[in-house]
Amino acid sequence: TLEIDPVDATWEIVEVDDHEDWDENYQITDSPEEDLTEEERAALPDDDTITLVESKMGTRLNTELVAEAVEAAALGDGTGDLELEFTEEPEFTTEDALAYGELYEVSEFTTYKPGVNRAHNIDLMADTIDGHIVWPGETFSVNEFIGRRTLDKGYEYDCAIVSGELSCEDDPVNVGGGVSQFGTTLFNAIFFGCYEDVEHQPHSIYFSKYPEGREATLGYPSPDVAFRNDSDAPVIIKTSHTPRSITVTFFGNNGGIICDSERSERSGVTSPVVDYQTDPEVFVAPGQEKVKSKGSRGWSVTVTRVFRDANGNELKREPFYWRYRGEKNVILVHPCDPRVGGSGKCPNPVPSVTGMTEAAALSALASAGYTDVSVNYVDVPGPSDRVVSQTHAGGYPDEGTTISITVDTTDDPPDEGD
Repeated sequence: TLEIDPVDATWEIVEVDDHEDWDENYQITDSPEEDLTEEERAALPDDDTITLVESKMGTRLNTELVAEAVEAAALGDGTGDLELEFTEEPEFTTEDALAYGELYEVSEFTTYKPGVNRAHNIDLMADTIDGHIVWPGETFSVNEFIGRRTLDKGYEYDCAIVSGELSCEDDPVNVGGGVSQFGTTLFNAIFFGCYEDVEHQPHSIYFSKYPEGREATLGYPSPDVAFRNDSDAPVIIKTSHTPRSITVTFFGNNGGIICDSERSERSGVTSPVVDYQTDPEVFVAPGQEKVKSKGSRGWSVTVTRVFRDANGNELKREPFYWRYRGEKNVILVHPCDPRVGGSGKCPNPVPSVTGMTEAAALSALASAGYTDVSVNYVDVPGPSDRVVSQTHAGGYPDEGTTISITVDTTDDPPDEGD
């Protein structure tokens, strides 16, 4: 037998990219509309549209009966009838789709992205989720759907917040850095679509490119962004992106409910926490300080989601409280500083001994408190018994650090007279 599989009903979405987020001086070079004629461009819809694509029945062809019909036609006038019975029903029929009622654009949100690797990671996650359908009663989780972000999946290294600190290392934890921007964009589509928030967590540090208190970070296995489709119709997640923006659009039918956002004033504002750290290069002099990061203030804020019916009547309020702790004010100090666990006995700077004789160099280092000295001998052109290089010159290394000097032992021949 020859089988023709049934085809499920589905919804086709045609998005209109109005490029409202583009600067007028920014050149759009990848728009498919550039290849359209004026008539085709004029026929484009003014808004995103969603159309039901009807299901199709399937059938099974009995090859023996087909052969008999072909033989009968061949022996006759060359034509004949081949009866096909489409009896194989699809799992999701046109009637099933129509039972959900009309689907329309419920919510849409756009954020703007910088950075090459960051943009790549955001677009990759968006493309993977694009077109996914969340059925009534189902919960959609980004981490369950995407899994761990890995190099094998195409994700790249970029900066991420690790243990409350911004990290930009090429470390496995930084693979997929930047996808929190997709998490924020998705969460706002959930928020304004009036769907049930299952899990989201704002960043510990506030980034001004996101709506204050109404944003979400992503990690693996947590934090996650997840929502439950508590409506009676499916939710189709549609994503789109340009070189500078990412957009998430929800198509569904939430019963005409509208959600607004209200944000409180900031409260409990605190100054940055001062964090003294050891200077890894040991070039901060004892008693001196070097600011590595000025830090940022912390505060609390409450964002309230207000649910209204189609007539604008308030149905309920859902508050989301969050406290941004702010970035630390990181100050580098010498390892001898008691604030980083030092003894308080601070060293003198290592004197520069290049050009001195070996004996003079050792004496100068000893006077500064550096008696653990490693001497290396080389033969190089120049005056003999002179230090040609050293380590830690001008620095303030820990007590007991070995200072290395290199001494020339070559006896150059005397200059010949004229």
